[in-house]
This record gives sequence, structure tokens and C-alpha cells, in this order.
Amino acid sequence: MAVPVKKRWKVLLFGAINGRHHLILNAFLGPFTEHGYKFKIEGAFGRFGHYQPEMVSRDDYDFVFVPVTDKVLDFWSMTESSLRLQTNFPAVVLCRNGVNIKFPLPASLVDRPMVNEAVTDVEILKFAISLGLPRELV
Repeated sequence: MAVPVKKRWKVLLFGAINGRHHLILNAFLGPFTEHGYKFKIEGAFGRFGHYQPEMVSRDDYDFVFVPVTDKVLDFWSMTESSLRLQTNFPAVVLCRNGVNIKFPLPASLVDRPMVNEAVTDVEILKFAISLGLPRELV
């Protein structure tokens, strides 16, 4: 008997809704939404870039999407403690195209799967594998 596939996901975007990183996240999720997957995305930052601890304090997210920005240095420790994340929490780190990370990532993000902003099929496949989404939909 086949194991049922989870079709509804709740995502914490370590960024702002309707911002550039939200659009990139939607591009990664596109092949899966076309096949009936539902993703509820909540942003850790408001429209004007302010941190929203009330959004982050919820701990019912299926994964966290973390773009590498200066906000990681400023707010990740608060986010991590608010979410009461374990060392094996599901997170995907987004890196800029061809840009080396210029500052050290927090220890809890170092070994997380990294994808590139290019959103190529290869990057979407890496994203899918890291979260256990079906590869055949890419």
C-alpha cells in the first residue's frame, strides 16, 4: 500500500509577502501547485521590512524558506528561538545567483539544503528532494 503524499503545506518565508523572495519561492512551488499541492505562505517580515514576531512565534510550519540577506544576521536567532526549532528542522536556504555568501551563516543553517535564485529545473529538483516533494513533477 502506498504512503499518502502530503498535499497541504504551511511555509514560513524569512522575508516579506509580495517581495522579491516571495516571487522566487512561488517559482519553486509552481510545478507542485500545478498538480494540486497547496502552500500557505506567511512572511516573517511586513510590507515595510519590519520583523513580525507574532508570525514567527507559530511553530506549525512545515518548512522555512530562508533567503541569504543581512536580515539573517540580525533576526535569525530570534526566529530560531521563537519557533523552538530543533537541529533537524526543515529549511531551505536561498542563495543569490553566482554570489558567494559574504558573511557566516548561523550554525543552524550551515548544513541545510541550498538552492539558487536561478530557479532552473536542477534547482527545483534540489528543492523538491530536500523537502520530500515528488521529483517526477519537476
